[in-house]
Amino acid sequence: NRPQQNGVTRPSEGGKCRAIWDMLDAYVADPANEGAQPVAAVVKAIAAEEGWNKTTVMIQFYQWRKFNGITGRSK
Repeated sequence: NRPQQNGVTRPSEGGKCRAIWDMLDAYVADPANEGAQPVAAVVKAIAAEEGWNKTTVMIQFYQWRKFNGITGRSK
């Protein structure tokens, strides 16, 4: 049973896609970021550090944004 909202289902635990989502959730929860939403440049940098495929990371980033109801450009 995976949560679904805004037409997007959260990835299953244990997969690479879920690791990306967990990283994005942790980024938002980190007090050092003061609740700021991640932007594409930050996500790409983290992907490079982790050795993740950039295309997969960006697809999952936009799915995560849709799941969380985030639209438009981030500040």
